Amino acid sequence: MKPIQLLRRILLITILLSTSLLLFSQTRFQVKGKITDGNGQPVEGVTIQEVGTNNTAVSSKDGTFTLSASSPNATLAFTSVGYERQQVLINSQSNLSI
Repeated sequence: MKPIQLLRRILLITILLSTSLLLFSQTRFQVKGKITDGNGQPVEGVTIQEVGTNNTAVSSKDGTFTLSASSPNATLAFTSVGYERQQVLINSQSNLSI
């Protein structure tokens, strides 16, 4: 085998391994939920942020939200004007009621 062919094969293998590692490191955990007040009414405009990251979402008019967390064990912080900040550990739950 010629040295150039060998280098090309090594380069190809390196690229394939790097790509597969990158794909595995991008695994996300999808979390959905609904936020309601003490009377069971949906709360719109609540900011949901994964603690320690810039991952954020905002609850819609019906109080629902969807967020892609970096881990099934992430902690989410819920903040909104007029409400006390609340933190919730996802604990592998894909549907939350707050």
